[in-house]
Amino acid sequence: MASNDSSALNPLQRKLRRELPAAIADVLLPALTWRISKHRATISVSNPLWREVFDQYASKLCQQTVESSGRQLTVLSPDPLENSHDKRKRTFKEFLTDPGNQFALATCRSICDAPGMLHNPLYIYGPPGVGKSHLISAIVHHFHQSLGNESAVYWSGREFVDTIVHQLAQRDQGSLHPTLQQASLIAVDDLEEIGDRAVAQEELYLLINHALEMGQQLVFGSRLPPRRIAHIEDRVSTRLSWGLCIGIDPPANETKSRFLRSVAGSFADDLSSNEISNLLRNYGNDMHHVLELGKRLATGERPEFDTPRASFDRILATVADSLGIRAGDIAGKGRQRQLVQARQASLLLGRLLTNHSLVALGGMVGGRDHSTVLHSLRQAQLRIDEDAQFAAWINDLQQEILSGH
Repeated sequence: MASNDSSALNPLQRKLRRELPAAIADVLLPALTWRISKHRATISVSNPLWREVFDQYASKLCQQTVESSGRQLTVLSPDPLENSHDKRKRTFKEFLTDPGNQFALATCRSICDAPGMLHNPLYIYGPPGVGKSHLISAIVHHFHQSLGNESAVYWSGREFVDTIVHQLAQRDQGSLHPTLQQASLIAVDDLEEIGDRAVAQEELYLLINHALEMGQQLVFGSRLPPRRIAHIEDRVSTRLSWGLCIGIDPPANETKSRFLRSVAGSFADDLSSNEISNLLRNYGNDMHHVLELGKRLATGERPEFDTPRASFDRILATVADSLGIRAGDIAGKGRQRQLVQARQASLLLGRLLTNHSLVALGGMVGGRDHSTVLHSLRQAQLRIDEDAQFAAWINDLQQEILSGH
């Protein structure tokens, strides 16, 4: 079982602090995240720049120290291209097949072969993380590759609404149709966004009628079937249901397990089937969560089996005391610079020192949502990379939290 016992890690940290040049240690150590298990020690380096510094100054020392303890050393750093991948370029080849999505996959492939002829509109619905957006993206990608970028138009529901609002703001009373004359495919995802949007529903109704007259293929995606979208007009839900509506079921546990192991790579090799099942039961509500879990495992984490090195209360109290504020202020709505810094520091330390999910971290700072937590973590990490004083402060806070736990 993995352990994050600081007593197992601190000797290596102390050795690096003692033997590295002070100027290097001050900026490098805060950029490293440490994890240790019975057979493996994992060091995560925050970005490729610090990886070069680590390789030059600390790699050999860490290798010798870790191997002397009978463990294998793994050093991880992010791929600089990891976040540049356009999710709208996802393909059928990358789609993870499952018994609950086979019919949807086969149908999506068929309309690529005969657009506008078989199932029009095609409406795909299901809960988050079942692959709706991936399938729609794959259809759009196929059209772009086969017929050129002008052959397919793809909006999220929010983009569709915003496009309508923009046209109205420009006093353009024309419909969307002139911008779509060359398109063979029109796709709108997250269609639940049009609920209670009368103008957007009117334009969607006109768009569907026009596209069907022109023989253009329509594809829609939503969490809900047409008639269950809140405040949707009957005439719109009827049009959406004219073709084929396909519901996608949540993936089977075997599919989740296969996906988790593919993301976690060799770090999943030591996990038994029961351990994988327990992880999925607690952290894998949908495939988005499974992906996040796999990424955590790939950094050496063992979320269910690790013992957190710090509590949320300890983190908040330490950060608040350092800045001379109240811990409760960090979870409040204040946007003063000091409070924003305190939240970023608390979230980053929560990520480093606990095994809790992004949702749980958001709860620590007043119920912030998943995207807000991710943004704060990225901002904190960027500041660590650019501001040595901030990085040293985070390192001091981490040591204080660990020493008092």
